[in-house]
Amino acid sequence: MAGAYTRSKKAAEELALQAASDGAPVVIANPTMPIGPHDYELTPPTEMIRYFLRRRLQLYVDAVLNIVDVRDVAAGLILVMERGRIGERYILGGENLRLRHLLEMISHISGNTAVRAPLPMPIASAIAATMELIAARAGRPPSATAEGVEIARRSRVLSSDKARRELGYTTRSLKVALSETISWLKTSHIHCWNSLPVIGSACAEKNPELSELPGRSGVASLEAGREVGAKAKRNEPLCNNEHRADE
Repeated sequence: MAGAYTRSKKAAEELALQAASDGAPVVIANPTMPIGPHDYELTPPTEMIRYFLRRRLQLYVDAVLNIVDVRDVAAGLILVMERGRIGERYILGGENLRLRHLLEMISHISGNTAVRAPLPMPIASAIAATMELIAARAGRPPSATAEGVEIARRSRVLSSDKARRELGYTTRSLKVALSETISWLKTSHIHCWNSLPVIGSACAEKNPELSELPGRSGVASLEAGREVGAKAKRNEPLCNNEHRADE
């Protein structure tokens, strides 16, 4: 199985199933790839969309994806707790599609044009390994990983029929979820959020309250956190510059 993270998730699920077999009231929910607006942490699915929005040359591995709106996942988790059968597993997913079709949807929704080129798996693995080495030396996360390529190689169609049938699980269309995610990415100044940990950044200079935030890995001061949250709720930009996420 690819990667320590993937193995840890599998091990945790096996322990949960064992607990259920021993009589613990355990039900398992498996979300697929959730997307949606207001993802200030830039989880991997949102970061992927943001990455391709900014690229005019799109190199990709044509994996099978299952994408779901995060709000539908949240509602599904409640259904799992309320109606799920002990010891059972429920996939909380949305629509299956290949990555090339997702890129076509992103282009259509955003109005951005791009040249697309699929990469064979061996070439993608070599590129990912190189990017990991470069990122490690630069002290930043890599744009692609060998684990990610391996997961893409093993990707397959997933079904949420069991959750729909037993729990009453429902999802909105991928087009709606993707449109709202792209709209938010283009108007949220999310690039500024990413720059908050940088001391003396333009965002911190123009918004002194943001300079108190130590970044995503730390704990923000209460007042600074409240100010950022208030701006997000009012749909105000977190900084006052002219950049956009699709530049």
